[in-house]
Amino acid sequence: MLSTEKVRNDDSTQKSDAITISVESDGIATLTLEVCFHCENDATIAYNSLRIDKEPPRGNVKKELSVKENNLIVKFSSKDIKKIKSSAGSFMDYAKLVANTIRRFGRTDNDEKTLSIAKELLDELVAKCASSEQILHENMQID
Repeated sequence: MLSTEKVRNDDSTQKSDAITISVESDGIATLTLEVCFHCENDATIAYNSLRIDKEPPRGNVKKELSVKENNLIVKFSSKDIKKIKSSAGSFMDYAKLVANTIRRFGRTDNDEKTLSIAKELLDELVAKCASSEQILHENMQID
């Protein structure tokens, strides 16, 4: 591995989202996004919604999604960093849409306190998706 950079959107009260960027010796760049959801069920809903959209073959970007506890993990790999950036930006747009949909329609908890906390966390997730897009843009400056 030639270089690895890990960037976190830190928040002292919540587990944060992480972005890892690496370039292997064979020239394949990898971008890993770890998005924290309120619970494993929300992460699974997002996974099932987002895994359907495959990367176009002409883009030569490989996308892998997985769920680990309450985290949705997505890994993009390609020799072309510009294509990774484009794919990740598109993915973040869809992730924001899914998070908004979960926030608006997906929660069925009867406990008002739990529902309130879930809405706050999903609001934060939407904001962090936007922040992650900005960090991604800043860390993947392409001439």
